Amino acid sequence: MIKQIAFLMAIVSSFVVNAQVDYDYVPSGEDFIKGYNHLSKGEYDGAIKYFEKIHQSDTNYHLAQYNKIIAQFNNKQYAELEITALKSIQNENEYTSDIYYWYIESLIKSKSYEKANKTILTALNAFPLYFEYEYQSAMILIDQKKLNEAIKLLHQILNIHPQHSKSHYSLAKIKADQGYITEAILGFEMAIISNRLSSVLQQSYIAMEDLMNNNYKVIDRHKGENSFKTLDQMIQSK
Repeated sequence: MIKQIAFLMAIVSSFVVNAQVDYDYVPSGEDFIKGYNHLSKGEYDGAIKYFEKIHQSDTNYHLAQYNKIIAQFNNKQYAELEITALKSIQNENEYTSDIYYWYIESLIKSKSYEKANKTILTALNAFPLYFEYEYQSAMILIDQKKLNEAIKLLHQILNIHPQHSKSHYSLAKIKADQGYITEAILGFEMAIISNRLSSVLQQSYIAMEDLMNNNYKVIDRHKGENSFKTLDQMIQSK
């Protein structure tokens, strides 16, 4: 009995001694900051390298995975992004809705429309109030030249979310590409005033200026009725 107790004490003491050995400790926050600095500079390979160092048990893990996905998207690593996104989605966290968004964006970029549409349905089922998924559906319709369906969906989005500048921009661009000059100018203006911090702000300014100066290249001129025909002619006669 005494021998058994002595043996157990020896095992316990070995754990205590090992626990007291000094190891070099690098907090995950340092790796995250280094990764984020690389990301902000457009150094995506470096960013991914540091985000991958953060262990799954770490409190910064999910945030690191989210930023890794952004780096992979900007680095056009869509296949790698899919692996990262699907793994992260399985471990649902506070970034899951946004991870779905970037995963769908990568599928659209790689023209995997069928998979993108299925993922949008799954994402909407999980996050029904995240209307950016519906906007992504509209972008797929535009890519597939289903413009009437895209216009209808964009109008539906704007009826509920009138401040969504990207929908205003996309509608305006469709109209501009079809030669509806006045409608397009008004649409680009709405994209500008609805959100001064929008990602489409610069594109809206440039497109509106090109239209007003007759420098916009019409892709597929409309053949239907134009309620602003007279105004269009006035702008073109400048």
